[in-house]
Amino acid sequence: MTLGFLVIKGPDRRRLQYLKTQAERQDNLRPAFERPDLVVMTTPATPVVDLANHAGLVVGHAFSSEAPYLPLDREKDAPRPDARWLTRHIWGAYVGIWWSADGGFHLLRDPIGTLPVYYRRDGETLIAASHVDIVRRLEGPALAIDWQGLHRHLFARDLKAERTALAGISELRPGFVLSWPSTTVSEAWSPWDFVDRSMALSAETRAEYLRQRILNCTAAWARPFSTVLAAVSGGLDSSIMAAALKVGGANWRAYTLATPRPDGDERAYARILARHLNVPLAEDLYSLSAIDIGRAASRDLPRPMGHPYGQARRASAQQFLSQFGGEVEFKGTGGDNVFCFTYSATPVVDRFRTEGLSSGVWDTLSDVADLTGATQFQVTRAAWRRHHQPTPYVWHGGHRFLTDNRLNIEPELTHPWLVTPKGALPGHALHISMLIRVQATLEGFSRYGGHPTIYPLMSQPVVEFCLSTPSWMWCRGGQNRALARAAFVPYLPQQILDRTSKAGPDSFCLDVVQANLAAIRPLLLDGVLVENGLLDRSRLDAALQIEHLNTSSDFVPLSLLVEAENWVRAWLA
Repeated sequence: MTLGFLVIKGPDRRRLQYLKTQAERQDNLRPAFERPDLVVMTTPATPVVDLANHAGLVVGHAFSSEAPYLPLDREKDAPRPDARWLTRHIWGAYVGIWWSADGGFHLLRDPIGTLPVYYRRDGETLIAASHVDIVRRLEGPALAIDWQGLHRHLFARDLKAERTALAGISELRPGFVLSWPSTTVSEAWSPWDFVDRSMALSAETRAEYLRQRILNCTAAWARPFSTVLAAVSGGLDSSIMAAALKVGGANWRAYTLATPRPDGDERAYARILARHLNVPLAEDLYSLSAIDIGRAASRDLPRPMGHPYGQARRASAQQFLSQFGGEVEFKGTGGDNVFCFTYSATPVVDRFRTEGLSSGVWDTLSDVADLTGATQFQVTRAAWRRHHQPTPYVWHGGHRFLTDNRLNIEPELTHPWLVTPKGALPGHALHISMLIRVQATLEGFSRYGGHPTIYPLMSQPVVEFCLSTPSWMWCRGGQNRALARAAFVPYLPQQILDRTSKAGPDSFCLDVVQANLAAIRPLLLDGVLVENGLLDRSRLDAALQIEHLNTSSDFVPLSLLVEAENWVRAWLA
């Protein structure tokens, strides 16, 4: 069963009790903590830890920040909890709750954001929950589509805003605190606090430290579950996760999915990995029969997320979980982001700004050339251009099927973590933007997946250590994610460690669009998104031709729009 919580805070005790009674009738929620002005409810699978003699709570999976990262127990000797103490002393998928001496109430979302926090203000009452449908089923204003919020999301879906696509529903950003009754949101954790420009640790020492953090974090995540199902492709990231499960002694099984076309078939690498780790491997193909093109897989979220083809992946995972008696799925998602996978010349700029015109700069220039296949002259020119640009990472949204008659939202494409401190390096700014980008895809305990999903490589201790690593160490020797490769040399076969190719489900995404084109055309051309002025019908019409789909990459944004259209219809139903 997945994690879930509901927090109701307000001065009207009768209303709180009324809402509590409503909640008890749905979603198997039960009271976990009560005060006259506060009710905290959770699902049976959700741990709750009382801190500092009722001065606060931690709701969800939380671990001590000291290796070996044991589950958080009652902290009798903890100081009065606050945001700094929580983010420095625990990590996991949790929300921290505490109340200050002045009567203020505070709610913290963990810095990685695996456990969602959605909230709304209903008069003098605050309602916050892990799932938006918990909020929806409580008495209050009906949830309506926020068309401008939806437009903003479609324009830059990988940069989540506090504003969702449902009117009145906000999402608390990872690492931020919501304070009540002021409804102010403040930063509690910043990736910039872990950036380190020093060269105190060698690459070899860093690889060893990284390995231990990944092993310990993966073991910590596996402990609460009797059986783990690991999604593996034979790529580096999922292989590192699988090796960590093996070393940690978890009870686990592996599965891999392949597309019917060869460009998305990685089973050969997955088999190499499974043989090396001596773990059973289940295999399946993405199947068109698992796709309901009129169904929104993300219907229980406050924004449309993902593609219709994801229905096939989730169906296979659920089948294998049932077959193996598994409780949870582990995925290597986030590895590219945490391990700073980039083809840019930014590492050259970082090293030049740190060391001057040293021999190390020339080594990194050569590494980037080997990694990208560019000449050293091309890399030098790109590095020179980046060196003379402003350090902050500039986010660019875009969607060619969106209409141009909406409010210009470019100024909204910002995030507190994109604000660079004085002296910051562009590589660190890039790395942090990657972290923001992957957080937009994490819905680890979302109900729409049917089962909880854990991303061990996105564990806070791993992320914090990787942020402290100079960008040029990640491309050392002309290999992407070089430090992560070096860290797992003792546990992975050479074919996996040397692998640089990547595959994915894009060809199946195209298959889904082509096979369902007759249904997709009226769905989008005569749909709610067009009717409400978000999409340009003429551009859609031109793109939704079989000849065009066969020769362009428009099937990817079109697939996203199918999910968005279905999501809107589900909420309007």
